[in-house]
Amino acid sequence: MHIDQRFGVGTANPSLWRTRYYDILPDRFSWSGDRSTDGGKTWTANWLHIEARRIGPSRSMGPLAPAKK
Repeated sequence: MHIDQRFGVGTANPSLWRTRYYDILPDRFSWSGDRSTDGGKTWTANWLHIEARRIGPSRSMGPLAPAKK
């Protein structure tokens, strides 16, 4: 999954972020964000990186929408 975001709109120094979620599994995922402070001309790759994993038991959750018949 890929998300583009703009932070600090209306400030003197807005920044752009390109965030990617990958290696998504039931008990973990990876998250990496690139950042630009010049309107997207140049990017700092992996400006922020997260490796998340479940530390407790998984929870059971029913379907969010009923199945179509």
